[in-house]
Amino acid sequence: MAFPRSITAPELKALTIDHALLDIRDLGEYEKAHLGGATPLPRARIESDLAAIVPDTSACVVLYGEDDARARLAAQTAQSLGYTDVRVLEGGIAAWQTAGGAVHSGTNVPSKVFGESLLHEDGVPEVTAQELARELEDAGLVPLVIDVRTGAEFLRGCIPGAVNLPGGDLVRAASELKATGRPIVTHCAGRTRSLVAAATLRKLGVDNVRALRNGTMGWLLDGKQVETPAKLRRFEWRDVPSTDAATPSPFESAGATSHELHERMAHLPRDFYLFDVRGTAEFEAAHVPGAKHVPGGQLVQCADDHIALHRADIIVVSLRAERAAVTASWLRRMGYSRAQVLQGGIAAWQAAGYGVEKGAAATLHVPDRAPYVDAATLAREIESDAQPVVLDLGSSIRFDKRHIPGAHWISRGWLEIEMPQRIAVRGTPIVVSGTSHEQAQLAARTLQGLGYTHIRVLHESIDEWREAKHPLEAGRTSAWSRVKDLANLAILNRDVEAMQHYLDWEVALAGKHRG
Repeated sequence: MAFPRSITAPELKALTIDHALLDIRDLGEYEKAHLGGATPLPRARIESDLAAIVPDTSACVVLYGEDDARARLAAQTAQSLGYTDVRVLEGGIAAWQTAGGAVHSGTNVPSKVFGESLLHEDGVPEVTAQELARELEDAGLVPLVIDVRTGAEFLRGCIPGAVNLPGGDLVRAASELKATGRPIVTHCAGRTRSLVAAATLRKLGVDNVRALRNGTMGWLLDGKQVETPAKLRRFEWRDVPSTDAATPSPFESAGATSHELHERMAHLPRDFYLFDVRGTAEFEAAHVPGAKHVPGGQLVQCADDHIALHRADIIVVSLRAERAAVTASWLRRMGYSRAQVLQGGIAAWQAAGYGVEKGAAATLHVPDRAPYVDAATLAREIESDAQPVVLDLGSSIRFDKRHIPGAHWISRGWLEIEMPQRIAVRGTPIVVSGTSHEQAQLAARTLQGLGYTHIRVLHESIDEWREAKHPLEAGRTSAWSRVKDLANLAILNRDVEAMQHYLDWEVALAGKHRG
């Protein structure tokens, strides 16, 4: 395997070919500061996610970290996966800044900027939390509050009385929303999806619609409470075949035919993106082979998480055309100029006689490199003189809440850096826990490559460990990694200061990027 090439900051600035710029640090590091146009791809996800984020293995891939160390390790992984033009930014983000390169904070900046542009350029009307609260208590025509987030987000906490209708499905329900005769208020966690949803409905002829300013965070910051519903409360519409049959004129989109897509799929490496923007149940019932499932509202919200090659073709699939056309239209306006639809959608694909896949997307297959240990055995060993070192590779949030007694939290992307400093004796018994079997086995392979000879993987999950009534600890005193592995935690933690900081940052984006 060839040693990964280096690229200097001036060379990267001058690079004119389409390339994928990937930040291989943990998400919290990326959130603090990253290069403009970079897609976050933490080292722990390279094996599972790189093929979807960069489908063309012949494309130029530029990786960077805080310096060269982790990026070179990531580059070697990318090369082992078949990528032929892999480069490492010499000196990492520090060298980029020294050379005068700009960096951005936050996540999904292109999507956030786009949302703010809809507010300023399209004149999307807003309503404040105070105003909405008064209207909801009024005896007059009460607004219909539409939560356009995912179902999982809705269940974690929603505005009282709100109904869930993910942004990608708005086009299917637009006529019935209009028929209610009620004022419509769209909201998400913060701002972007609220604004995109309101803009979508306005283009579809739903005039009496406003976005809740600052979304759920604004509601909480105004001192109001959210409810935690026991089950999903959806806005229901008539699900008839004609609903998704004709592309609405405001969102007309060019498209590839089923035959053209089938022909392109036969050629490797694949040089285009293929997204299915329907709901989970629809996707699992039947989808075009190799399509990546990202519901439409989420694809617009997090485009840079999924699309690293900005000039590549993007083919969007829905049942027939409608939802795909809306998503493709917004992507083009965001700057992804080659976004298009599959003409006639999955229905036309099947009618043409082409095969489909069913079920969830295939997961990464990793051969077992280390033996498994069951929870009962590990629990006994922890109490014995032969206590192994337990590594927890799960999320830091879950580790803080519960972990195996004495376990050490460590980010998988830091194993090669941290482990030699922590455990000098290579024969030390080590058990990897807290993550999927695939991630655990990949970690075991890394540890074995570092010379550790006694590696095992915990067969059970931490939840199964708890259900078996084995002891647990909380807190982070035994953590080895100090990096922030997650981002966008303000709404999850209901942290008032963090939510206000996030919203101030998002509002300021429009001015920065217009300038």
